[in-house]
Amino acid sequence: MQTKDTLRDFEGSLDSFAYQRFGNRSGSGVHEKGRETLKGILGATIEILAERGFSDFSMRKVAAHLGMKLSAVQYYFPTRDDLLRSLGKFVVYRYDIQQKLVIDQDYETPLARLEAYIDFSLERVRDQAGNFIMLGEAQTGSAVLAEAYKEVYALDLDVLSRLLRPLLPDATKTELRQRAAFMSASIDGLEIYLKTNPKLTPSVTGLAEFSKAALLQVAIAK
Repeated sequence: MQTKDTLRDFEGSLDSFAYQRFGNRSGSGVHEKGRETLKGILGATIEILAERGFSDFSMRKVAAHLGMKLSAVQYYFPTRDDLLRSLGKFVVYRYDIQQKLVIDQDYETPLARLEAYIDFSLERVRDQAGNFIMLGEAQTGSAVLAEAYKEVYALDLDVLSRLLRPLLPDATKTELRQRAAFMSASIDGLEIYLKTNPKLTPSVTGLAEFSKAALLQVAIAK
């Protein structure tokens, strides 16, 4: 279930993304209305994809969800791929912001910074309902969204590789990327496993703690 903090974080990211899309023109009612409409369309798209899956997604259903005419949605996004492409950009935009909020803080040691990032990554697993990085079957059903997820994965690998460097100063770039790839894939695998086995959700805290210990072992093992 989504927490108030999760919803606030999502709304803040969506508002910032929409603000960038429509520019900074103070006092412009058109732009303010445009930002709000864009937020509504993207929010409805995410909700439909997360709850019903890609096979039950259409722009007509987005319009109906918002009580809008299809032509009004198409004013902002002429085609479904245009809408999904914008959603993909938002997913990457939001993930990049979330990453930076975690890794740019002050930590006593490089290991503490890595632990914080692992906690952030596992939070996506614990917060199933509020996770907008993995939208069920959407990334396999849409080539446009699949590209966005590749970019998210690349961001994850880059950050993990940088966080591992001070812990493994003698490791080659390839070795760091291999460890980062294993860690990232392990987290994504846990998330997919829980999505396909919802009865195990009550045990997610224990699984996350076990996963964190295992991931740290991967990170520091010589």
